[in-house]
Amino acid sequence: MAGSRTSGLILISVVLIAISIATSAMGLFMDSWRTVEDDDGAERSQGLTSTSYDCSGVDKDDDEQDLCKVTGIFIAMGMDDAVEKYDEVEDIPVSGVFEHDSMCDNFKEFGEAYNDGEFFEVITH
Repeated sequence: MAGSRTSGLILISVVLIAISIATSAMGLFMDSWRTVEDDDGAERSQGLTSTSYDCSGVDKDDDEQDLCKVTGIFIAMGMDDAVEKYDEVEDIPVSGVFEHDSMCDNFKEFGEAYNDGEFFEVITH
């Protein structure tokens, strides 16, 4: 009787270890680990190699959606590339993905432009 109880605990342990390995592997390769929704309706999903933004929940009649889209595309592409590609704010997609390898440089460029006032010049044209 003691032998069957021990083998049952071993079986349960092996099953739980297998489940934890499977869920860990799924978590590593899934695109989104954490989803954050702001009060204004903007949504971000962060994964291992990329982060996505979605401004579709932000009120379209408000300038907040334009600000959300511009901020997202500037961080995704960098200010110079985004300005070169998109002439009008309406042309910017409402959602997008940016890779983490370029995100740090784009954040730095965005922060410098924000502090110099260039960011507001770009979105008002």
